[in-house]
Amino acid sequence: MKIFLFFYSWASGANLWGHEKDDKFNRPTHYDGMLEVVGVTGIVHLGQIQSGIRSGVRLAQGGHVHIRMNNDYPVPVQVDGEPWLQPPCDITIIRSALKATMLRKRKSKIKRRNTEPTVYFPDGDEDSKC
Repeated sequence: MKIFLFFYSWASGANLWGHEKDDKFNRPTHYDGMLEVVGVTGIVHLGQIQSGIRSGVRLAQGGHVHIRMNNDYPVPVQVDGEPWLQPPCDITIIRSALKATMLRKRKSKIKRRNTEPTVYFPDGDEDSKC
């Protein structure tokens, strides 16, 4: 199982990334605009992370993530607490989509950036949720 994070803690303060220093990865912060990709081996591993015994397996860091799901069957996916079965598709997560637009009074109108996810369905089925 892979988990994509853009925040330091998860599930009431559990630190999936861990505190250990690693020369291959930068220390994650809330402000770096990076996604941390962490792997877990199963439910027991998640319990150990929650109790502080272990951390997740560090897989990658990046500001742009492209996921190609070319599986033969739908895969369980969960985003922000809402699970669904995901058919094969391409998912792109970009750095600008991770930043919240803050409210500030301006004299001129600001142009909104496009933060809609980019999705490609290899079989042309655009009715599927992605």
